Amino acid sequence: MNFAFLKKNIIVMALLFLCCAFVSGCLMVDKQTVEINLISSQEGKVTYIYYGIKSDSVEESEIEKDFNDLVGSISEESRADANENDKIKIKKWNIDIDQKDIVYGAVEATFNVDEFFDYNGYKISNEEIIIILPVVKNQKLTSNGKIVKTRNNYILIWPPDSKKLEWTIVDKDSMRHPSNLTKFFI
Repeated sequence: MNFAFLKKNIIVMALLFLCCAFVSGCLMVDKQTVEINLISSQEGKVTYIYYGIKSDSVEESEIEKDFNDLVGSISEESRADANENDKIKIKKWNIDIDQKDIVYGAVEATFNVDEFFDYNGYKISNEEIIIILPVVKNQKLTSNGKIVKTRNNYILIWPPDSKKLEWTIVDKDSMRHPSNLTKFFI
């Protein structure tokens, strides 16, 4: 599954892209960007941006179910769950369509640095900020930090005085699928 790392490392993303039941399709995204701004040693802001959200299904009823699951993932209940479990305070959470009829979503939140880093397994160690993401086939990772690739992981590294941590994952498999959720917005 292309979103294995989402479930493992960033639960907020998993809430936005809930996997569907066994017989239906599943949501995928062409491009995911995470921007972390460290405002102080105590406080931070995180923005998750998802561009090209779509269903991997070709069946109309499954695509509609995936759309309904996507919309449900930004419900008040889902927001409350993310606020409680993910150690963040959501400020903005939306799904929309751009001028090219591409579905996108964004989550903006604030957080306590120690709680958020601990919850996500991020580290500040030996004067470096370290984030580990798994290597996933057919995905390309870019970052404003240094990227070290091992057999199974990407290790992202920033100097301790970094204020902006950013990475983007492009999913080549998702890009092969048509944008098929747009018609349900109308």
